[in-house]
Amino acid sequence: MAENDEEKRKQFYERTMGQLDEMLNAIKKNPDDQMELLRYAKGLVNTITIFGMSGDPEGIALVIIRFRALVEEHGHIDAIQNQFATALANSMSYLMKKQKFEQMYARLEELRIFARAYPMNMTCQRQLAGGLVNSIINFGQRGMMEPVKQLIRELLILSNAHKENMEIQLALAKGLVNSMGYLSKNYDYDSAIPLLDELMALTEDYPNDEDFILQRANGIVTAMSAFSKDEEYIDVVDELNEELSQMAKMYPNHEGVQLRAKTKSLGRD
Repeated sequence: MAENDEEKRKQFYERTMGQLDEMLNAIKKNPDDQMELLRYAKGLVNTITIFGMSGDPEGIALVIIRFRALVEEHGHIDAIQNQFATALANSMSYLMKKQKFEQMYARLEELRIFARAYPMNMTCQRQLAGGLVNSIINFGQRGMMEPVKQLIRELLILSNAHKENMEIQLALAKGLVNSMGYLSKNYDYDSAIPLLDELMALTEDYPNDEDFILQRANGIVTAMSAFSKDEEYIDVVDELNEELSQMAKMYPNHEGVQLRAKTKSLGRD
């Protein structure tokens, strides 16, 4: 049975890599054709998805090697930069699901370096922001608080450099909610409180955006749940409860806010 599975895997690799080779050969015939370059780049991203969905870290690694070669020769093209940043971020998500943590952090560091090399490419910056949020979640779930603190600081710096970009600001909001939640659950309230303050200040800048409204509510119920375990923070919990009630009145048609106000939990959207 194992031999049959290995043979199927081998055939799958050959077929998948063969399709990529066909695209690469088309580039070699027309090296100045940017449409062929982009087609190959998108093919690499799609192949990472295929390997990721099938839980194959080795396949992902092989595709990243191919992508690096493409970037080395054509990295000056914005579209190639965009696709490579997307590939690195996507690979991180799949590697995290397979608990390949060392490989995941290697991809995060590669994404960091790449994003710094192209600071004006907003796709690179957005993908880095998303990668940082995923890493915060990963470390938080494993109870590793020092990396969580380092990552949220990095995300704050990144977001401050791109205040005009709503997607990066939203990633910051998600990062703040998660970091504050993990830190407070581990009784590091002194580190969690400033993050809650950051979240409140950030979301006040987007009073009419449903995503930011939801993250504000998420932060409130997360903090209420964690801080209620310590009598020293009962006043904080009461203030947050009042804020959540006010949000429910302000946003009567926001299902996420209404659910959180009713259940005092994150619930399901």
